[in-house]
Amino acid sequence: MTSMRKGSNLPVPGTALRAVVSWRTDAPTPDVDVSALLLDGAGKVRSDADFVFYNQPSHASGAVRYEGKRPQPGEMADTVLVDLAQVEPSVERVVVGASADGGSFGQVPGLRLRVLAMDGTPVAEFDIGDATSETAYLFGEFYRRDGAWKFRAVGQGYATGLAGLATDFGISVDTDDTPPPPPTPAPAAATPPTAAAPAPQTPPGFGPPPPGYGTPAAPPFMPPTPAPPFTPTPAAPPTPAPPFMPAGTTPAAPPYTPPTATPPAPPFMPTAPAPAPPVAAPPAAQASAPMSLKKQKLITLEKQLSDRGELGLLDLTKRAAVSLEKRGLSEHTARVALCLDISGSMGGLYRAGKVQGLVERVLALGLRFDDNAEVDVFLFGTNGHSAGGVGLDSYRGWTDRMLQQWRLEGGTDYAAAMRLIREEYFGTSALRYGPVADRQPVYVMFVTDGHTTSEQQTRDQVMASSYEPLFWQFMGIGRSAKSVDAPMVAQQQPDPQVKQSRFGRRLRAMAANWSDGTFRFLEELDDLPGRYTDNANFFCVQDPANLTDDQLFDLMTAEYAQWLQRARGLGLITP
Repeated sequence: MTSMRKGSNLPVPGTALRAVVSWRTDAPTPDVDVSALLLDGAGKVRSDADFVFYNQPSHASGAVRYEGKRPQPGEMADTVLVDLAQVEPSVERVVVGASADGGSFGQVPGLRLRVLAMDGTPVAEFDIGDATSETAYLFGEFYRRDGAWKFRAVGQGYATGLAGLATDFGISVDTDDTPPPPPTPAPAAATPPTAAAPAPQTPPGFGPPPPGYGTPAAPPFMPPTPAPPFTPTPAAPPTPAPPFMPAGTTPAAPPYTPPTATPPAPPFMPTAPAPAPPVAAPPAAQASAPMSLKKQKLITLEKQLSDRGELGLLDLTKRAAVSLEKRGLSEHTARVALCLDISGSMGGLYRAGKVQGLVERVLALGLRFDDNAEVDVFLFGTNGHSAGGVGLDSYRGWTDRMLQQWRLEGGTDYAAAMRLIREEYFGTSALRYGPVADRQPVYVMFVTDGHTTSEQQTRDQVMASSYEPLFWQFMGIGRSAKSVDAPMVAQQQPDPQVKQSRFGRRLRAMAANWSDGTFRFLEELDDLPGRYTDNANFFCVQDPANLTDDQLFDLMTAEYAQWLQRARGLGLITP
């Protein structure tokens, strides 16, 4: 890894790289948010869509994606992925910056930028030790040079915050605060009675002068000569304002006095503010981006759940949305499968409703991922089974109905279900040695409470599926020292007054070892070497009910977003 100084540069591979901004968390710090700008040859964005940040997490080209914050031991890391191979030809530079909310970068300890390859190999590191009062900062930039890509350590700050950084690169900062003032100039124009009459008729003279935002249009009415443009109505203005009252037959000046001509000149004043302001304000306010089809579907889904009275499931989908937003997956689409253990040891979990609760939480995630509003279900015990799907019309009491059709079985064969899953989505369960691409990835939630009887076959399936756009999220349920939910329940200590046999002591030791090693094989799958890409993650819980919905959704998506980036980089997922 190269340690860089401000202004230095180095060549980088033209592939996918991560720009990771990190800082220490041993003291209170401002809230730091990383962003990226795609710039053309003139050093400007082509449109606001070239600004990638937490509220606009991915660029349309797929070249830049905001991956979000992840806590690390002793520090916080905020990451932007830049796939240089996908950067459009018209983009010359990709700048990585950040803003600080609630303080300045001088209050952020241990600030640094690292450039990492997709496998985590360090490419470059840039420590920022001279930040002071800046509230926005440019850390570095990827730029083209002679047909190749290089990275430069920039280290430039802005005391004007994100707005200063944005405007410097051509981003139109929201100016909705400026239109309101126009109502105030109008009364000024209304003070002279004769000049007030032309003011309502300003549209003819509003067009020629092209002042920037349109708001100054009312004052600039002077250039086109005040009274002449008003000639349509003042054709008979023998006496300007005084004759206005008797002019019952010729209401020339008062076209804006529909409340009959009885009120004298005073009613004329309220009409002046009305015409000009509305013309100027709407253009700026109406600029809204079109809503994506995925967003429309999600809104329709939430309305459907609300109309059906499925408020519990609606709340779950909204909680899932929070976790997905943090991962940059708010509008992500994937096929979702739930793979459930139906071995005899799972009986207590089914009877207690623990598995039903888990099914509903997985469905909430699936409703946001899968456009068909359904989760495919696969089962495994002694054999593997395809159990159809679970959706809005079938999720209530689903596990009870399922167990009436498939009884609990004596074995635990992971591979039997894995083969069915791969056959369902990719047409084969055979071994693979080359990548297979698809437009939509497959997310599998794999739930079990123990060991499998088919370890080698399971390794083969995980290995083969690493060449496919398929991600395995393994979840173990049971007592383990590595459970993430609650601390281990203290084991009952033997009564010192009761003498234990050698067999009793040995049995206790075996039970403790079994408790810690229940999910040894799933941990092995999580770190299985030799795969095309890491396509699995594992966590275990003592009881799914011990986890809040937010905690579970965070665990279910912890590594999925990273796998997506790798899979796209390897061509497993096509646009």
